[in-house]
Amino acid sequence: MYRMKMFDATKIRDMAEEVASKIMLAAIATLCIRFVRAYMAASIWFYTIIVAPFFTCAYARKRITNRVTHHRKFALFPKNPNSRAGLFGIR
Repeated sequence: MYRMKMFDATKIRDMAEEVASKIMLAAIATLCIRFVRAYMAASIWFYTIIVAPFFTCAYARKRITNRVTHHRKFALFPKNPNSRAGLFGIR
């Protein structure tokens, strides 16, 4: 003979807490994923709309290159630690 399971109030409450915690975790994960996707889309949009056109200008490319070279030239450790050549500074 088949018997139905009997649930008391505490068992139902425990089951509801488990389901609620899993739903909360899924909601938080969904919000995090949506935030990261929106952030990445915004950063890519910012790069393509704002930053990328500056590199098309020859003057801007020259200034950026000179600034990077200047910073590397006067860096605290001018030698590239990954280089095995032993060359110091910019050549």
